[in-house]
Amino acid sequence: GTITVRETNTAGCITDHNNLLVTVTPLPTATISNGGTICEGDSRNLTVDFTGTGPYTFTYALNGVPQAPVNTAADPYTLNVTLAGTYTVVNVTDASCTNTGSGSAAVTYFPKSTGIISGTTEHCRGNNATLTMTFIGVVPFTFTYTDGTTPVTITNHPTNVYTVSVSPLVTTTYTLTSLTDGNNCAGLVSGSAVITVNI
Repeated sequence: GTITVRETNTAGCITDHNNLLVTVTPLPTATISNGGTICEGDSRNLTVDFTGTGPYTFTYALNGVPQAPVNTAADPYTLNVTLAGTYTVVNVTDASCTNTGSGSAAVTYFPKSTGIISGTTEHCRGNNATLTMTFIGVVPFTFTYTDGTTPVTITNHPTNVYTVSVSPLVTTTYTLTSLTDGNNCAGLVSGSAVITVNI
């Protein structure tokens, strides 16, 4: 806007001074978004959108705890995160002013899938034994089990239970070595199946 100044002195003389042009700069804004669910150990790209005159310095918080300030000329800015929680923008500063941020982005982890192998038994050489692998999580499952020498990988198994018949010639211990679920997340494996062979 324009400010007009008129001066009147004690003698009643009036002086009109030069008009003053005043420019009000809008406050900058920073809005965070694009939360989602990831596998534990993976990352998520959050988006911070700005208005104002760059470059920008902003501080974001994870679960209310401020993190180190970020300096950027990019708009939007991609914030790569790995920890679960709620992300917010505490404040933002552009070339002229400082303002509080807005928005929030929640990052969560998919539940961890699990797999356990069982089937410990004792039998005579030449007989068969059954290994059972039981899974909890989102199908399909891709997993690897081994006899300690030869790994076997099963891909895209559609149910929570897998059985296989084995007939080792000597006493053998079978274990699960890896598991990936339908969210493409790595799972936890446990258990063992000891097949004791009586000669």
